[in-house]
Amino acid sequence: MVGVHEGYLAMLLGMIYDYLPLMFLPLYASASRISPSLLSAARTLGAGAGTLALRVVLPLLLPGALAGSVLVFLMSVTEFVIPSLLGGIQGFTVGSLVYYMFLSSGMWGVGAALTVVVVVALAAAMVALGRRMEVIEG
Repeated sequence: MVGVHEGYLAMLLGMIYDYLPLMFLPLYASASRISPSLLSAARTLGAGAGTLALRVVLPLLLPGALAGSVLVFLMSVTEFVIPSLLGGIQGFTVGSLVYYMFLSSGMWGVGAALTVVVVVALAAAMVALGRRMEVIEG
């Protein structure tokens, strides 16, 4: 019998393995846009490795990190296969709850209401993040 902690750990590792490319692709796209001349100029002006990473590279990677975080968050919130296969009963997420409401318990009204709440919450988060990105990008 798998313990509670092992079920969560297996579910977490499975979701990380599954969604890692969704985080790295936007980060790679942001990193590929960084001009080598910008890094060279920062080094010429006396920026060390730490300053270069924190004050030049990290702010330029922030839009990609936010985009990757949104992709991973949207996919992981609605996931029900990985938690049910790897986490067992302990791996219960919002997607698993919606699946359970519709197919296992026959509570179609509760499942539909929960789905609407999740969609509205995700849409509100996307709008808030879009406004935040406008502020960051200036």
